[in-house]
Amino acid sequence: MDIKDLAYAAGIIDGEGCIYIDRFVDKRRPNTRNYVLRVKVAMTDFEVPYWFEEMFGGFVSVYKRKDVNCRPAAIWGITNKRAIDFLNLIKPFIKIKQRQIEIAEEFEKTILRDKSKNRQTLLREVLFAAMQNMNQRR
Repeated sequence: MDIKDLAYAAGIIDGEGCIYIDRFVDKRRPNTRNYVLRVKVAMTDFEVPYWFEEMFGGFVSVYKRKDVNCRPAAIWGITNKRAIDFLNLIKPFIKIKQRQIEIAEEFEKTILRDKSKNRQTLLREVLFAAMQNMNQRR
């Protein structure tokens, strides 16, 4: 992979992207919280999200807005281990979202490494809150 591509991807993530931890409840087990690390880029210019998919994997979905005056957006996303692999590739070029990447790396360490489900859930909740705090400050 070309270093220019990695620097370009880092710039898009710093400026237009979102690194976050999603928390949700599985309908089959309503008392259990689940967490997913996500990286996303949404743009009305479809070329960039599809470029991300081609270069780094993940998926692209198209979001059509209800307001007829708004253009549809293409949203590229990648999750969990693949998200960490992507973030590790672009990390040397990131200027703004270094702390989000650090939190994401800590989150990745909780996956299938701790046999104590309660401790794992507590740690993930702390990391979820830290990431949410980082993303709200902007």
